[in-house]
Amino acid sequence: MDWFLIAVALGLVALGTFSMLVSTVSGGGMNVVIIPVLVLAFNFGPGEAIGTSFLALTIGSTVAAVRFFKGGHLDLRKGAILGASTVPGVVAGTYLSFLAEGDAFRILLGLVIIALAVIMAVRRSEGGLGTRGSDGRATYVVNMRLGLVLMICVGFFVGLFGQGGGLVLVPVVQLIGFPLVATLGTVRLISILIGGTGFLSRLAVLQVNFPYGIALAVGTTLGGFLGVRVSTSLRVEALRLMAALFITALGALLILTQVL
Repeated sequence: MDWFLIAVALGLVALGTFSMLVSTVSGGGMNVVIIPVLVLAFNFGPGEAIGTSFLALTIGSTVAAVRFFKGGHLDLRKGAILGASTVPGVVAGTYLSFLAEGDAFRILLGLVIIALAVIMAVRRSEGGLGTRGSDGRATYVVNMRLGLVLMICVGFFVGLFGQGGGLVLVPVVQLIGFPLVATLGTVRLISILIGGTGFLSRLAVLQVNFPYGIALAVGTTLGGFLGVRVSTSLRVEALRLMAALFITALGALLILTQVL
């Protein structure tokens, strides 16, 4: 029995679990944790790290979306339309990143990670709960035209850097009119389409490590089930700040490994 491989697998499951817990308390940021750890600790290239994290993102988001849908906190129709609009941006961003990989791209990736950690630390949930109709469901008006344009931009950003989707999506979805009660579930649905598109784009150039991705996905699934309990039983703001500090350190370390 190869104990080293077992230790690696358990480490990846723990990483996936932690990343999903971070995503739960911050509204996003799963790949912001996974990508730098894969690059720094497992010697992945940025492209392979991004592709592998997309696999874990897709599976973890699917599990979370199903739970939100069962709870009535997911707008299936609008979420599917907005998610589909991210596809061209993700594809364009992914293929542009193929031209940009190298030491300079790793430094830029580190800077993006630090910037997203700052957003995670300072952002607060906004948006109302929506009004309730006679059937008890929230009713609201969404600016879909603005949403379609913004989703293409979000898709491009995530395709290029492989991360930041949740952290960017939550305020964007609330900006176009979604109430808080429908935001997180709809973001998970959009994340499925973003992650799936990014995964297939990276798979086309063999930038996905399936064993690592599956181990991470086991962790993200477990983290999805634990996330709600953790977010309601612990001090969420303290957890968010600690996660932001940890991610900032990862980003800084990623930069230092390229310049020193």
